[in-house]
Amino acid sequence: MEQDYEKLKDWANSNTPFMRHSEFEITEITPDSAVVECNVKKIHLNPYSITHGGLLFSMADVASGTAARADGRKYVTEQASVSFLKPGKEGDLIKAEAKIIHRGRKSAVLDAEVRNQDGKLLFKGMFTYFCLDD
Repeated sequence: MEQDYEKLKDWANSNTPFMRHSEFEITEITPDSAVVECNVKKIHLNPYSITHGGLLFSMADVASGTAARADGRKYVTEQASVSFLKPGKEGDLIKAEAKIIHRGRKSAVLDAEVRNQDGKLLFKGMFTYFCLDD
């Protein structure tokens, strides 16, 4: 099935209240990958003035789910194994990139990384998505 990735990106960015509230957006979709970006602001910080782990996880989850959906099917997160490696800070531009490592009939497995503007790895995860389509 041929996908219009620009249309999918625009639809997801416009129809996901959580992403608008969190102030991050999908910036790229290909058949096997997706990128989500965020300019880290005070609202993204934990009590120690570093990026909240939930922001990093959410960005990686959205990037992974978007890359899974690039085949035109509907997916939900089934499992995630993650590591928080370094903190981000206010003013950083962070990017989550997810890539398909396996696409099956009923699931997709993705590798996800979140890096800052200097390329430092902040977060690494592996996500499994379950396909809702029959």
